[in-house]
Amino acid sequence: MSGWQPIDIAPKDGKDLLDLWVRGYDKGTDTLIGYRVTDCAWSNPAIPYGRRWRGKGWVFFNERLERFAWVERDNGLSTATATHWMPVPPRPTDAS
Repeated sequence: MSGWQPIDIAPKDGKDLLDLWVRGYDKGTDTLIGYRVTDCAWSNPAIPYGRRWRGKGWVFFNERLERFAWVERDNGLSTATATHWMPVPPRPTDAS
C-alpha cells in the first residue's frame, strides 16, 4: 500500500506514519487551508510501548517547541482535522 489513504483506515497502534494531510479552516481570514504534516503517530496512553501523551489523537514532533504537538485542534482561531495518511515506505536495502 502506498500513496494517500483515507484516515479511517490509518493504523492506530503507535507506529509512525510518513505523512498526514490536514484540512483546516482559519476563522480569522475565513479561509479553507490544507497542509501536510510529517512524522506523525496516533497517541494512545493505553497502548503498551506507544507514545506517551495525555490523550488520544494524532501527534507530531514539533522541533520548534521541542515536544509533541496535536495535529487536530480547535483553538478558537482555527480548526484542523486529519483526512488522509501515507505509510512509511520500507527501508532501503544495502546494495553491497
